[in-house]
Formats: sequence, structure tokens, C-alpha cells
Amino acid sequence: MLGLGLVNRHPYPVTLWLEPWGDAYTLLSEQTSDVVFYSTKCETLQIESTGEALIVWGWTGAYVSVWIDNYKVRDGLKGMYPVPSIP
Repeated sequence: MLGLGLVNRHPYPVTLWLEPWGDAYTLLSEQTSDVVFYSTKCETLQIESTGEALIVWGWTGAYVSVWIDNYKVRDGLKGMYPVPSIP
């Protein structure tokens, strides 16, 4: 398991993108998010920032859950698919 805590310190909303799923979540100013990856192996977490978006990339076989202000908005262990392998 690998957890990542985020806070939007900007005075404007920031989009949190989960890739390769393409899921997007909006973080308002001062909102917090916890992104937790579950996997049998831990690999390097890749994060990109564009100023108005944070792009978080999962790795092959990982499941991910997301909380925004302590409210679970994505449950990676219930009905979600892991990151597929890349050919």
C-alpha cells in the first residue's frame, strides 16, 4: 500500500486526474485529498503538475482509492479494475 496526501493551496480549483483510468476529481481551494494505491508490488509513483491539474499515474496491477476532505469518492477495492499491463 502506498498513500499520497495532497492539498490544493491555490486560490482556484485544481483537477486531480487518475491515469490510466482517465478519472477526474476537482479539488477546491484548501481541499485535501488522499490517494491510496493497493498492490502486491510497489513501484514508482509518477506525478505531473500543470498548475491547474495534478496527474497521478498508477502502475500495472495497482488499485486506487481516493478521499476528498475525508469522504471516499473512489473505492479501489470494490468493483474497480487494476491498471492494465502495457503491451
